[in-house]
Amino acid sequence: MKRLLIIGAGGYVSAIVLPTLKKHFKDIDITVLSKRPSNTKTVAAKNSVNELRSIEDIDTYDLYFLAIPAVEYEYFLKLIPKDKPLWIEKPLSEATHKHFDSVTSELEKFTSNIYVGFNKREVVSDIQIPVAGISGELSMKIYYDESMKKSLWQQFMLEGGIYYADGIHVIDLALFILGSDASIELLVRTEDLWRFDVRSSKGVLIVEVGNAANDLIEINSHVNKDFVNYTHSLKFFKSSFSKFIQGESNYRVSVENTRKIIDALC
Repeated sequence: MKRLLIIGAGGYVSAIVLPTLKKHFKDIDITVLSKRPSNTKTVAAKNSVNELRSIEDIDTYDLYFLAIPAVEYEYFLKLIPKDKPLWIEKPLSEATHKHFDSVTSELEKFTSNIYVGFNKREVVSDIQIPVAGISGELSMKIYYDESMKKSLWQQFMLEGGIYYADGIHVIDLALFILGSDASIELLVRTEDLWRFDVRSSKGVLIVEVGNAANDLIEINSHVNKDFVNYTHSLKFFKSSFSKFIQGESNYRVSVENTRKIIDALC
């Protein structure tokens, strides 16, 4: 039985990661670690998993899963054995070239497979995507109310804000669909909407993220409005994690896509 350490015990881990692992990956022994010991204890007890009580034991696991704010990646990457498979949640870094370079510098030291949590890529299995002549729109609504807006909550998560932290799913998906030669240009950047033009030899996709966006994927008249719901989130994570434990890596394409996105934003 392989031993997995999940570093981070927030809402995504509790709602998506742990239920999926407990149901579909029963041969993995799970331990959680949070910055707050009380939270670690609560999450571990609620989900019947182990809790890591001493950071001195952090290097004793077979698999690692980072589900913490990107600004904290570097600290833990220095502690994780470089020959162990690593799952690192999106976004790969904050939306600055300096932080991107620092994080990828640490990740380049790993000799094992690295998987980045761009799980929305799994939606391509539900959509018929032509080889060429691709056109359409990818749109993701980022929910926050007026009180959050006034408190600048959307900027608290990390450099680049909530539109970058969550919206990066569909921005990356457009780049992924259009292939390695895809380019990206920021067309609109307001407090309610970011709009990008993503294009390659395969076609053109318009990407929108923000409070004024919609939850839909439309490619060559095929519409999918379910890609952000809870059921699909469970499905996409299960598919991605299966690839991870089988030794697959999406690290290189994730690095290239993230670099293009940060270049467009900066």
